[in-house]
Amino acid sequence: MLSQLREIVEQVSKVDDVHQALSILVKQTCSAMSTECCTVYLANEDASRLELMATQGLKFEGDKIHIRFDEGLVGLVKRSAEPINVAEASKHSNFKYFPELGEEVYQGFLGTPIIHRKKVLGVLVVQQKTPRLFDEMEESFLVTLAAQLAVIIAHAQTQGHWQISKKQHSIVGIPASSGVSIGHFWWDDTHPDLSSVSPASALDVDKEQEWLLVAIEEALADFRRMRKKLDREINKDALAIFDLFTHLLNDPMLRSDLKAQIQKGDRADWALRQVVEAYSSRFARMSDSYLRERAQDVRELGQRLLFFLYNTETEQRSI
Repeated sequence: MLSQLREIVEQVSKVDDVHQALSILVKQTCSAMSTECCTVYLANEDASRLELMATQGLKFEGDKIHIRFDEGLVGLVKRSAEPINVAEASKHSNFKYFPELGEEVYQGFLGTPIIHRKKVLGVLVVQQKTPRLFDEMEESFLVTLAAQLAVIIAHAQTQGHWQISKKQHSIVGIPASSGVSIGHFWWDDTHPDLSSVSPASALDVDKEQEWLLVAIEEALADFRRMRKKLDREINKDALAIFDLFTHLLNDPMLRSDLKAQIQKGDRADWALRQVVEAYSSRFARMSDSYLRERAQDVRELGQRLLFFLYNTETEQRSI
């Protein structure tokens, strides 16, 4: 199923129009999972509801279909931010019949949240007419697909596309000078957060290993540049952080653990988060106060390496 997953993600990412992209996704997902229905809902936080964006299998009435966050199994997936897999949906306590969806014939239900940086952007659902409990591999497939879809949706929304909410957002900043100005506002929301990285499976393990290696080399080069640049501007104690980061990134055990985690089938960013959190927890439990303080250094290193991972990924995609 890995090759099918890769093919779906590649096809969807090439399309700019949201409806066309999601239409491709639901059709291809039905085919890959041998099921009769696949639906994508995106969250409208202003209206506290999920809006049906694309479906293969549901034959609904009207132009738009909305499901409130507190309604049905789809709403439960949104609220819990966890996958839900049931063989007979109609017997579940949260099941709700929506006559306008024409879904009374579907029993097997697998829904997973579309999450980006701890925010649920929507819900991805597959359904089967006959009772069916989707197996672990199928659930992993859909969760990974949702994770990939989340990145695509989030990126599109930062560019002003695929917007559901019409609410205006206010941002508070620090003024550089007094007075009032009117113009286009640009917000740099590109800095990644390691704690927000979601579980995701690798589409190509070898490429993930290469992605990690290139990011490590980029980070090492940046640490060398920064140390040289600041050599005469800050004291030696402050400069020591660059030496520590360089030492850690060259540590064979850390590299080996990162490679091993990717080899298990995890994406490089998800592997990085797991390894960094494990190392950080190990330092935090040490009795020596100096070593305990290194836990924060490890987390900061992980954050910096994630920055280079995503920068490297963007460069590779643009090429």
